[in-house]
Order: sequence, then structure tokens, then C-alpha cells
Amino acid sequence: MIERWVSNHTEETIRDCTSVLELQGLLWESDIEYSVIIYDNDEGLYTGAVATGSFSSNVIKCIAVHPSYEGTGLAQRVVTLLIEELSEKQVDNIFVFTKSSNIPAFQLLGFHEIVTEDSHVTLMEQNPRGIETFCEQLHSHRVSGARIGALVMNCNPFTLGHRYVIEQASRECSHLFILVVSEDRSEFSTVERLALIREGISDIESVTVLSGGDYVISRATFPTYFLKDEHLVRTSYARIDARIFARYLAPALGVTTRFVGDEPFCPVTRDYNTQLQDVLGESGIEVTIIRRLEHDGQAISASKVRSLFAQGRLEEIAGLVPASTYRFLSSPASERAKQKILAKMTVKEQSI
Repeated sequence: MIERWVSNHTEETIRDCTSVLELQGLLWESDIEYSVIIYDNDEGLYTGAVATGSFSSNVIKCIAVHPSYEGTGLAQRVVTLLIEELSEKQVDNIFVFTKSSNIPAFQLLGFHEIVTEDSHVTLMEQNPRGIETFCEQLHSHRVSGARIGALVMNCNPFTLGHRYVIEQASRECSHLFILVVSEDRSEFSTVERLALIREGISDIESVTVLSGGDYVISRATFPTYFLKDEHLVRTSYARIDARIFARYLAPALGVTTRFVGDEPFCPVTRDYNTQLQDVLGESGIEVTIIRRLEHDGQAISASKVRSLFAQGRLEEIAGLVPASTYRFLSSPASERAKQKILAKMTVKEQSI
């Protein structure tokens, strides 16, 4: 066997990985940062890839073994190599989303189940006290009150629409917690988004802004390689995220009500809100939907702000964001975010 480590994927290495993945009915994911590929060789002659596995950030994914080599320990070898590489990168907790049928195999490799959605998806982590430790940190911020609310937000960047939802939610509860998606895959960094939220609501009382850590899952984090049905992907993502909130985060903070903004644009987010109501309702947690703030007859969206910002049309942003966000977008400190947005936009979008 020949083991190959790949950090800069070429068409050839992606083809080698997908050749094994497809035999198991799995898909390649474009955000993969690092892969292990194991090749078989007959007396030194290359005969093709027989096992592969990858990771993105701290999430292991796309594990597959050629059907002819199942039961040979190659899957365990691949995962072990990935764990060693992540340890070298000083990643302190490793996660894996997998088919629920794979739970025993990953338990043997030292992973612990966090939550399972039906029989489709299981989220596991390497740290045996990972989510427990995070909940202890959340519990230290707990306050007393008749109605404790929570909002989960990304705020990429923070707009007047976000502020409006926070204002409305804070009026309806004794205390409001804002859990910010911490996965650093947005155009504006986690540090920037947290700072913009805190500055943008500094005058609103009884609100605490906290990082969602590894346990507020973003769509960017959730893998799709083993779920080919698009609706199943959306549903599984929403319900896994909701179950983590209901089982761990809400009890730690004493949350009785989860607030969400309505979604006039994105059907994925609308579906997420529906799944959230279903799952949280099972745990006795109320879900309250707040109508989004409009500007010139349209709901304010962070995507529109990003587009205008990248095109340099700052004067059109002034009515969409708080003064603190506008100052940041007008400063040199926002240049990194602008370049990331431009890199994702088409030439046509940049010229509109």
C-alpha cells in the first residue's frame, strides 16, 4: 500500500478521491482542505486508489474504502492519519458527521456521539467532555427571569435588520442571549462580526452576546457528501442543529424561547425555521418568528449590503446598517472582507 497526503488538490487527486467515493455512493465536497489517499500496488505497479478520507477545518469527512478492500482496516487507518494531521495542526477537538450505522466504528476510534437525527446523520466529537465543557461555560452566563430568549445569528455583516430583530426579541423576554455562529467561513471574520454586533447593540439592555463555539452549526460546516437528496440535506442539517440547541444549549442558558427572523428570500432558511419549530416544540421551547425590517419596501438583507459594499456603493448602505457598521465598512480594516466578497462574485455582479 502507498499512502499519499494531499493539501493542494489537483484534478488528478480529486479524481482519485472521487473514484473511491462514488463506489460507495458518496460525493466529493469542494471545501476539503486536506486528504489522505491510499493506493494499492502490485509489485510496485500502480493499480489505483482504494481508500480515502479528508477534513475541512476540524471536521473529518468523505471517508470511503473500495468495496474489495472493506474489512481490511483501511478506514481506521485513514481516520487515524487524519487525526494525526489535525493534532499536528493543534486542533483541540475533532468532529465527524457520519451515517448513523457508522457509530460503532467511530466509537472504536475514540469518538463520542453528540446527537443523531433519525437514522440519517450522527454528529460525533473526539473530546469526551467537549460539549459538556462548552455548556458549563454557557451556564456561567445564566441569569434568572420569567422568559429567557435566544437568537442564533451570523450577521455577515451586522445590519439594521439584525438590530431590529434583536430589539423586538429583547422587549419580549427578561433577558436575551445572542449566540453568534463562530465558524470562520463568512466574508467577515468571527472577530469582526462579534465586534460589530456588540457595538451595534451597546445601548440595548439585558442582552448578552456569546460565541456559538463548535456547537452552533452553520450550513457551511454541515456536510452533504453522504446525503444525495437535497431536501434530506436541508432537513437533516436543520434538525441536527435544532437538537443540539434543545438538548444542550437551551438548558445551559435556561432558554424558554428561541427567536428567529422571518425569511422572505431564502427557501432554505424558511425550511430551517419550520424544522426548528418542530424539534424545539418537542422540548417545550417556544419559537417566535419576528417580521424582518424593511427599507424602501424590501426586507434588509446582509447579502445586499455585501454586494453594495464590494462595489464601493457606500452611500447606498447608510440606510441599511448601524453607524458602527458603516464606520467599519468605510475604514481600511474592512478591505480583507471586501476582497473575499469580490472573489465570490461574478464579473457581472461586480459591475451592477
